[in-house]
Amino acid sequence: MDTAITQIYSAAAGRLPWEVALETLRMQVSGWAVQLCALDKRHGSMLFSHMVGSVRPDDHLAYLRTGHRIDPRMPLLLRHEPGHWMHCHQHFDAAHVATDPFYQDYLIPAGGRWVSGIKLVEDDDIAVLLGVHRGFDQEPLEAAALDWLNCLRPHSIEAIAIYRHLSAEHQALHAGQLILNAMHQPVLLVDAKRRLRFTNAAGRDALNARSALQEFDGRLLCMQAGDDAALIKALNTLVVLTLRPA
Repeated sequence: MDTAITQIYSAAAGRLPWEVALETLRMQVSGWAVQLCALDKRHGSMLFSHMVGSVRPDDHLAYLRTGHRIDPRMPLLLRHEPGHWMHCHQHFDAAHVATDPFYQDYLIPAGGRWVSGIKLVEDDDIAVLLGVHRGFDQEPLEAAALDWLNCLRPHSIEAIAIYRHLSAEHQALHAGQLILNAMHQPVLLVDAKRRLRFTNAAGRDALNARSALQEFDGRLLCMQAGDDAALIKALNTLVVLTLRPA
């Protein structure tokens, strides 16, 4: 349990692939597969999907493209409130499975059969879902496995909140980089020790031209010794101004 909790938070922070954390869950509950995904409620498309287990990559991709749109379990899962488990065997009997295109054309040929799913987070835009799958030669998820997963649920909810927050920040940063890259003026971000932290496209061109500035071992240098001394002095002045109390 401690390992699973640690890995969930590490994955949310970007320090560990989600697949590593989900694999720990899958092994603990003897799952055929485990999937963590987010559905765009407005357009019905998948925003992200992390999946581990015995699912072939082509089958995972097929589910992201079209499979989730005909998955009869998805409307049931979305209808429930967050925190409520949906177990497919309580809704679809053998007669239904025998004639359902999703089961017959996708899930069973892929090796799957049962799922217990839970909506972790929901707002007006997205629903984040966790699905724990069992294979065709297995039984549905038992009570002991559900109890173990329920202990992880509050941590999973908080981890998803962290994941979404950091993703939004990364998107904003990426948008800022696109704007800077579109500028014709060179933009170079350096720290007090002249280590280069960011260059836009024009800045990279200027460094490659080596007409006035150059990059050496990750640091910004001037081609002329006098200019280099002036640059150091200017940066030191900025550092002093930054540290001076307002």
